Amino acid sequence: MKTIKIEGIEQKSVQYGILFKIKSDRKNYQFFTTKKDGGETKAFGQFKKYKFGVGENVNVEVKEEEKEYEGKPYTQRTILYFGVVENVPTAPIAQPVKRNAWKELDDLQERVKRLEKNQAGMEETKAMGEGNEEPEDWGEQEPF
Repeated sequence: MKTIKIEGIEQKSVQYGILFKIKSDRKNYQFFTTKKDGGETKAFGQFKKYKFGVGENVNVEVKEEEKEYEGKPYTQRTILYFGVVENVPTAPIAQPVKRNAWKELDDLQERVKRLEKNQAGMEETKAMGEGNEEPEDWGEQEPF
């Protein structure tokens, strides 16, 4: 098992799901979301659970394979699974760090829940006939 610092994360749709590429120290590491049989990979399950992001140090178990593409050799590094690493302060990376995509996703999901709840309340009010008509007599009202 080795420790890497996540300097970039990319996603690419492929035949069997989504391929994640993690950039660290001028090397690329990869893992898939699903196995060929359709089940979730261990690496993706842990990546989702721990919501790793750019700038974090993580332990990874990697399978390295020497391959060739168009006559040129390269090393394919596939992440089999993640281990837990406490985030030790490190020097900032040169590129600007974007907001954590997981937080953005959580925020959006929370906003959708609130909007759905508000919409359901409005539909319920309309169904009861409230809010559609003005009262006949407001009577004496105090100014705001």
